[in-house]
Amino acid sequence: MNFKCYISGLSDNTLNFNLCAPRSLNLGQTRQLQDLGVNKNYIKWRHTGAKDRGIEGFTLIELVVVVFIIGISSSIIFMSIGKGLLSREKGIVKEFYRGLLSARSFSIGSGRPVSFLIYSERREFGREDNEPHPIPEDVEIRGEDVEEYDDGIHAITFFPDGSSTGGIIYVLLPDGKEYEIDVSKFFGRIEVH
Repeated sequence: MNFKCYISGLSDNTLNFNLCAPRSLNLGQTRQLQDLGVNKNYIKWRHTGAKDRGIEGFTLIELVVVVFIIGISSSIIFMSIGKGLLSREKGIVKEFYRGLLSARSFSIGSGRPVSFLIYSERREFGREDNEPHPIPEDVEIRGEDVEEYDDGIHAITFFPDGSSTGGIIYVLLPDGKEYEIDVSKFFGRIEVH
């Protein structure tokens, strides 16, 4: 059994020392130390832990805190990346919705009919008096009850009283998700499903 001895000073030309023993020292070992001439008042009971042996490390609390911080940070990062991907995919759907809403608002505000056009051959869409937006190659657009404005051009026309010619536009994204943009005939209400 190894013990650490600490010299505490000199008194009357006698060297005094304190003996630090581990907590597991039993009564027999204490007597052995006393037989060697160690006064029992000088035996200090001391637990020798990792720091006494020169081993350093992290406590369990420190490790739990670090793992917690890493977990929270990674979840925030993954959520923001996921939202970015989701918003990029839904961008075309949002553009269709905004274009339809713009055509309806402009019709009511100007007092004249305004059409939202989909150019199937050129793969573009937009309000008739605005610059059209491109439709990405990997996105499929289909329509139901949407009137054909001209050859290869489909339209939903909004009227100043708020009504429209109506129809449903289906937007199929590359990942297989399909969105339905429903335009009501009587009220011109636009809903995305």
